[in-house]
Amino acid sequence: MELVIDSNIVISALIRDSLTRKIILDSNHRFYAPEFLRTEVEKYEELITEKSGLKESEVETLLNLVLGEVEVLPIESYEHKLEKAENLIGEEDIKDVPFLAVALHKECKIWSDDKDLQQQEKVEVKNTEEIIELHGES
Repeated sequence: MELVIDSNIVISALIRDSLTRKIILDSNHRFYAPEFLRTEVEKYEELITEKSGLKESEVETLLNLVLGEVEVLPIESYEHKLEKAENLIGEEDIKDVPFLAVALHKECKIWSDDKDLQQQEKVEVKNTEEIIELHGES
């Protein structure tokens, strides 16, 4: 399955050695994200380090592993979908617009636990529980 992976999913995978991390690192899914994903996740590096109990260098190594499974798309590849994505999201959360634009461009679903993204009806959004169920794990 092809999925756009949201920042909150990557952050969750970095904080805990969980099924989320396992699915990202060991599944046959193709993951996509807008180019600012790393920057967005790095804003929370201190929180991730604190909550995970990992050293900063370990978080960076793990982030590189996780992002190694994600095809990061330059804005030029999906910018033609930004206006449509913005219209679908409205005023809710402007940071969700690039993720929705990538999903519109790639014609795929989004993996996110973000309620704002789930409220739009153009692109199917799968939450973590649904992704885990797809893998038959709990």
